[in-house]
Parts: sequence; structure tokens; C-alpha cells
Amino acid sequence: MEISGLQRIQLHTALLQAFPSREALAPLLDGPWPAGGEDTAAPSDPGQLIAQLIDWAASHDRLGDLLARARAAQPGAPALRRLALDLDESALVQIKRELHKQAGPVAPRRDPQALAEFARALDPGPADHGALYARGRTYLQLGRYTDALADFTQALALRPADPALLQRRGNTHHQLGHYAAALTDYTRSLELRPAHPATLSDRGRTYASLERYAAAVADFSQALARHPHYPDLLYNRGLAYHRLGRYAEALTDYTQALAAQPHDPGIFYNRGNSYHSLGRYDAAVADYSAALALDPTHSARTNRGLTYHQLGRYAEALADFTEILATQPDDPTILANRGNACSALERPDAALADYTRSLALRPDHAPTRTNRGITYQKLGRYAEAQADYAAALALRPDDPAVLYNLACLHSLQADQAAALAHLARAIRGDASFRQLAGADPDFAALHADPAFLTLVGLG
Repeated sequence: MEISGLQRIQLHTALLQAFPSREALAPLLDGPWPAGGEDTAAPSDPGQLIAQLIDWAASHDRLGDLLARARAAQPGAPALRRLALDLDESALVQIKRELHKQAGPVAPRRDPQALAEFARALDPGPADHGALYARGRTYLQLGRYTDALADFTQALALRPADPALLQRRGNTHHQLGHYAAALTDYTRSLELRPAHPATLSDRGRTYASLERYAAAVADFSQALARHPHYPDLLYNRGLAYHRLGRYAEALTDYTQALAAQPHDPGIFYNRGNSYHSLGRYDAAVADYSAALALDPTHSARTNRGLTYHQLGRYAEALADFTEILATQPDDPTILANRGNACSALERPDAALADYTRSLALRPDHAPTRTNRGITYQKLGRYAEAQADYAAALALRPDDPAVLYNLACLHSLQADQAAALAHLARAIRGDASFRQLAGADPDFAALHADPAFLTLVGLG
């Protein structure tokens, strides 16, 4: 263990407080230590003797042993406990630095083994607020949220008006999904420490988890008044704006966050989502592509594939969905999306294969049953199309899209009464089908029927 000059002074002071005489120092002088019982030349002054002990321990790399022996002899000494905490924390920082040197820029922010050793090294007494707080923070970093909650709660029993403790316990409640309790702690912390940016940010995230997005925006905005360019605050407010349908404001926040963090794929991805919601599909594709350039495994590939499809760039959509399926071959949603791209590219057999695999994994998905029915219908396999439409209607009895496609099928089968009945129901559910039906060649057999012309507004 290496210690600084200040820490050496603190160690000397702590040892002198715990062992104020040569007699009291006896437990530290037993064994291979200087100034043992056989060393008659050892100084009688306890301060000088402690200085000699520290010098010897430092030169023999035994400072950790010296401190451990001292704590074992005087377990209730608060100065020794605090010093052990400080030295363990310094050692933890050094471990993390060494990890970073060894692993380079991808080194973890926290090494679990080092953190666990740090937590075990702490031995807070029942009234040691500082050690309870430190161990609680360590447990929080380790993901041991129940243990962290216990320590923070015990510490708060000693200092109920400590805003930092309330904030940390709020963080722990949030991680455990106790959002109401988290809000209570954050709000009390803010009463004691008004407008504290980190606590406002934490409470904003909890409001967002509760889908209280307007309250989240208010907290993030208050924090940003103090730190207007802080990227995490901008990003989180952007997410809340998006959820509120305030897409232009979300774009502004994401763009400012990217100015500070231009290599964050998550910000590109979410800005792409806001562009998509505004109908700016080309801009959305550009942002999804930027996210994928930074992280080829990012889920932006799914949204880019869907946006390519909306732009009519079906081959590119097909390529994205195929790449996802290379690592997620049993994802029913991606299989269905690739089926849609294949159908748009006039590859009905490939579309049928994807729809069928998707339905084997998710048999109660009405849109995929409808799309497979449409593909069967294009291939003239009417019985199989009707079976899929019937299954979809059983799942969604009043779905206008299913009713419309069933009306098309009945028209192709020359069942005019069934075609008109289903078309009427479809139009009642979605009036846009009236204009679509008037130009749909599937209804060519009904073009001379007055009831059809009236239904589609052409009579």
C-alpha cells in the first residue's frame, strides 16, 4: 500500500489517538516489527515510536498490515475506520487506473471485484454515518440494491436531513423500481438542497419512468438552467419531449447533445426517431446510419429497415432485416418485416416463408396473418388466403384492414354479397378505404353494381 504525505500524517494521528502510550502500543509491537520487546533502544515516547513503526512498515510494504493490526486491536476507533475507508478508496482508484492502462479505452468504469473487496473492507459501526454512506454507494455501484438500501436507510436514521443520502437512497429506490419512494426521497433532498442539478436530473428520470413526461421536462429544464450544455440532461429532456409529441424540441435537444458527444450512437438513434415522427425519413435514415457506423450492432438497424421500406427502398430494407436475422434468426417481428420487404419486391415465395416462420413463433399476430393472406391471394391460393383472413378476424373482429382484404378476396371469388358486406364494415371502421376501393382492380367485378358505386361514392 502506498500513501501520500498527508495520509501518513493522518495515520500517525489516528494511531496516537488509539494507542496513547507505549503500553497501549504492545499489540502492534508483537512479532517481526521494530521496537519489539527485545529492542531496548526503542523510544519510550509513543509519538516517536509510532513514527518509527510507520517508517518501518512503509519501507517493508507493510502499511496495510500495520493498519489491519491496529484496527483489530482497537475495532471501535473511529479515526482508524475513517482512515481505512480513505485508503481503501484510494486503492480502488489505483486499481481502476491500472485496469484502464491494461485494457485501454474500453476499460470498465467500475471493476466489480475491486468494488466488492472495498465493500467487504468497510466495517461500519451502527452509528458511523460516513462509513454506512460509503458502503451503500459501493453496494449501489455493484448492483446490490437491497444492501445499498439498508445502509442508506440506517445512515438516514442517524442523519435524516442529509440531502446527499436522500439522493442516493432515491437512486437505489429507482433501480429497484420503487419509483414513488424514489420521488419522495428526491423531493425531500431538493427541499434541503434546492435546485441541485444532479438530483433534479435523477428525479426527472424517475418522472419519465412513471410516464410523467411534462414533470420530467420541468426538472431537466431547471437543471439545464444551471448547466445549459450538459449532454445527459439535453438527451433526457429530448426523450421526454419526444414522448410528449414535441418532436421539434426533441430535435433541438438531441442536436445540442451531439455537439458535446458526437460519437454517441444512442443520441443519433433517438434523433432519427424524432425525424421519423416528423416525416423526415431521409434525415432519419442518415441518423440511423450514423448510429450504426458507431455501433454496427445497434438496434437502429431495425428502424432504418422500416424507414427504407417507407421510402420504397425495399432492397435496402431487405438487406437490413437479413443482417439482423443473421444473429437473431428467431425474431418474429424481423421475420415479418423481411416478409413485407420480399412482398414489395414481388418475391412472394420468400415472403410466404418468412411470414410462416414468424407465425410459427407468434401465431396470434393478426397483421402477419393478414399479410400472409394477401400473399396467398396474389398467388391465387384463395382458400389459404381466406383461412388466414378468418384467423385474423377471430383475433381482431372489427379490424378495417382485415375486412377490406377479405372483401377483395370475395370479389375475386365472384361472391358479390359477401364482398359488399365486408367492404361496408371496412369503410365504417376507416373511411379512407372508400377512395381506395374505388380504384382497386380487385373490385373490377363490382364496378357495374349500383350498391358498390354508392358505397364508394361514385354512384
